[in-house]
Amino acid sequence: MSQDLSILFERFGMKGMRIKNRFVVPALPRARPPAPGTPTELNALYYAPSAGAGLVIAEGTNPVPGGSGFPGVPAIHAPE
Repeated sequence: MSQDLSILFERFGMKGMRIKNRFVVPALPRARPPAPGTPTELNALYYAPSAGAGLVIAEGTNPVPGGSGFPGVPAIHAPE
């Protein structure tokens, strides 16, 4: 059975969001910050190769101090 997969390469829109294709990179936790919750350039370098692929759902972040499920997850509660 042959399937036409060209739809994967078509633009897609949902709830005001437009992406160039239907490829999505899922959230992949990268617990690499040296200080608790402080993302570094290493986090950006991890996602950079996928940036042009389509929609990249970045890793989860801690909204409050102590809100992490495991150590080293980047956070958004601190200015750093």
